[in-house]
Amino acid sequence: LGTIDQHFVVDILQGLITLDGARILSSVEQLSQFAPDYVSALEELLTILHRIAIAQAVPDAVDNSFGDASVIIDLASQITSEDVQLFYQMGLMGRRDLPLAPDPRGGFEMVLLRMLAFKPAGVPDVPPVQLANSSMPVQGSAVESAPAPVTSPAPAVSTASEVPQTVKKSEADSAPPWVVTEEPKTINEVKKPTRSAIDLMSDSVLVEPVIPQEPTITESVIATSQSDLTSHSPVIVEVVVPPLSSIPTASTGDGTHTVDVLDETLPLTLDLLTVETWPALYARFGFGGVVGNIAAHCILVERNGDALSFMLDKNNASLYNDGYADRMQQHLSVALNAPLTVSIIVSEVATETPAMYKIRSKSDEKQRATRVLQNDSNIRLLVENFGATLDLESVTAVIPQ
Repeated sequence: LGTIDQHFVVDILQGLITLDGARILSSVEQLSQFAPDYVSALEELLTILHRIAIAQAVPDAVDNSFGDASVIIDLASQITSEDVQLFYQMGLMGRRDLPLAPDPRGGFEMVLLRMLAFKPAGVPDVPPVQLANSSMPVQGSAVESAPAPVTSPAPAVSTASEVPQTVKKSEADSAPPWVVTEEPKTINEVKKPTRSAIDLMSDSVLVEPVIPQEPTITESVIATSQSDLTSHSPVIVEVVVPPLSSIPTASTGDGTHTVDVLDETLPLTLDLLTVETWPALYARFGFGGVVGNIAAHCILVERNGDALSFMLDKNNASLYNDGYADRMQQHLSVALNAPLTVSIIVSEVATETPAMYKIRSKSDEKQRATRVLQNDSNIRLLVENFGATLDLESVTAVIPQ
């Protein structure tokens, strides 16, 4: 009692291969007469599926230590490799969930019925042939080699300026290889497509906006033409956007915003560090880890000579202790090449921290890029004449190398 006779498992697998539910349930009924361990039965089924997969891939590598290699080879010739993989995956999941079933036999039957109910999409019922690379005679193989796809000849182009003709994809190209279709239409029967927005874009003169000579940021956005979705993928449009440093910014004077841009070519010195420049300079200090997280949520309250007084946002102070003030002092002293003293108090901040500055900068940059994209002549041509739309969520800043 409790042991599993492989004969029942093989019979169950035969029922799965032939999609015979009655045979499967009958085999389970016979198996139940021996008070089996259904987990062990499922494991035996997984073992056989594993050996079948090996037989289909490398027939000569089938293990015959149980004297049943011919049975495994025979099963491998009757089932597709896609079904083997699907049954194996379902068996693994069923083995995991079997203890959750209210009844072990019911859980085992549900796993088998799930295997019976599902089949990989597009898997053909192939006629049996001999397994490839097999030295053992068998009835057939799992997968029949597919015929080479039918290709249509490319149309001739009369001149370089003429738009190339596009051959419509025939039904034979899109149909599965085991479905017999009619011969594809000849090239003379295919109509010449109308010119698309992409073609006009290639013919039009691209006018680039006047930009400064300093490094620029390239904003990429996807422009999709509603009338062209069937023949083209979304268009990646690149527009040169003036860098933020070339746009003058005025101080608000209310203390909520700090200096937006600093010349990164300026040397990092203590004189450059002020209450206003701290958020913009933060990234140049190279902070990392927990110390960097704490510094990113601090505002510089006062700089008195070489003494720096910071205030840490109380909403982001859960990891803070006095030791981090010393570590922040050491880091800033090395970065500025000057002996410093750092003090930190935890309180509610009213001005912008480096973390807030980073979020606002990204938002401002995206809004600025959006305005430039919406006013770009080429994009407006697509929007106005072809019903294209801008995927503004795809706007990203790329720093040229």
